Amino acid sequence: MDTITIPCPTEGCHGEIYAARERNEDGTAWQILWFEDVPVVICSHSCRPPEELIDRIEPDIRAV
Repeated sequence: MDTITIPCPTEGCHGEIYAARERNEDGTAWQILWFEDVPVVICSHSCRPPEELIDRIEPDIRAV
C-alpha cells in the first residue's frame, strides 16, 4: 500500500487530494484502495465526494 498527495484538479479548489493505493492482483499496476465500498480518497477542502474524485486523479493513481 502507498499514499499519494496531489493538488486537487477541481477548478477553483486549492486543496490537496490524499489517496491510498495498492498494487492490483498481478502486481503490475496501482489501483485505488477501497474500504467498505468507499474509495480511500479525500480532498483537504472536501470539494467533492470520493467517488467523484477517482476519475479526476486516475492517471496519478497509476503513476509509478
